[in-house]
Amino acid sequence: MILSSGCTIETARDFREVIALRDDWQRLSLPSANPRGHRAVALDPSVDIDFHLAVVQSGSEMIRPHVIVLKRGGVAQSILVGRIEKRPLQVALGYKKLSSSSVRILTIIHGGMLGEDSEENASVLVDYVKECLRDHEADVAWFYGMELDSPFYRVVKNAGGWITRDHCPALMRRWRIRLPASYEELYRQRSANTRHNLKRYSKRLHDALGDQLTVRSFRNSSDVETILSDTEAIAAKTYQRGLGVGFLGTDATRQLMTLAASRGWLHAHILYAGSKPAAFWNGLLYQRTFFTWSTGYDPHLSDLRPGTFLLERMLEKLCGEKAADEVDFGFGDAQYKRDWCDHEHFQVSQFLFAPTRQGISLNMFHSSLLGASNVVRKLLERTGAVPKLKKAWRRRVANRPTQQP
Repeated sequence: MILSSGCTIETARDFREVIALRDDWQRLSLPSANPRGHRAVALDPSVDIDFHLAVVQSGSEMIRPHVIVLKRGGVAQSILVGRIEKRPLQVALGYKKLSSSSVRILTIIHGGMLGEDSEENASVLVDYVKECLRDHEADVAWFYGMELDSPFYRVVKNAGGWITRDHCPALMRRWRIRLPASYEELYRQRSANTRHNLKRYSKRLHDALGDQLTVRSFRNSSDVETILSDTEAIAAKTYQRGLGVGFLGTDATRQLMTLAASRGWLHAHILYAGSKPAAFWNGLLYQRTFFTWSTGYDPHLSDLRPGTFLLERMLEKLCGEKAADEVDFGFGDAQYKRDWCDHEHFQVSQFLFAPTRQGISLNMFHSSLLGASNVVRKLLERTGAVPKLKKAWRRRVANRPTQQP
């Protein structure tokens, strides 16, 4: 499509068309391709072309890729990495989720604005996304994990009219830590209270299990089945499984792990108590950043803090190998992130609804429920009741019978 600005837009809607973009994709993923901007965090594996295609191919809710390329003079300047999914739009009310009927969602992935992130380019790309919504290619576009200081976010924030704009965008806290030369230095950098608790938890675990404790690391394709089976043995018992989140030992996970192992990214760590898996931390080492993927521990050992012990051993190994400059713990709040991380920043996710009956109905569903949820959450935060409610809800869902995926 040739636009009035003199640039052209092309959209890759199948695997063959996306693969043909490989050279431009890799070129535009380099920092030098965006001279007027910067990233607060490193690109993660989700924006790798093969990883993105594996995600689209592996999920039952995935329909096809939807990758938008902006060119000037026949040369690609920016790529917007997305996919079309068909699934319900969910609104979280605490730990409970309410869902719409299945709709078509154009998901623009985190870090998916490759190349020059200028307001000029962002305006062209977002206008084209709006055209896709008008043409019924999707009912809603989801711009996930945008940097707050990026031109792309400034354009998305003001896109659409009152009836199609997201009135409750999600602000997400992201955590990471720079790795020093040694684990001893990393440990000394922690607060006195954190160091005290780490020693106390470690002693309690060793007093209870002693020589039964073993930590194993897995990285190869031949390890994938062991990772899946031993991680699933733990994940099936966790409160995350009761919420339908966290690790799932599915064929999709197997495909992604196998791809990551073939690229040398996969780093999985499992703590065993005797022969039984007790805790796990899975992650991907990509461009000298270790991205944590999934974690969990046997809730029957919660008083012994096996997850904390395994986190220490994982960080110790990362420092010793010197293959990573930092660890990215991803989105969401947790005490271990507060204890270990030396940097946090916020990113935002925002919807843009189609100017159709379906899109407007979705916006009413989303905005009304989320708006009410935000009011209730703020009231609970003022009373200090949120931590107690979270703990009670987690205990409840952890004790709920679950089905294997």
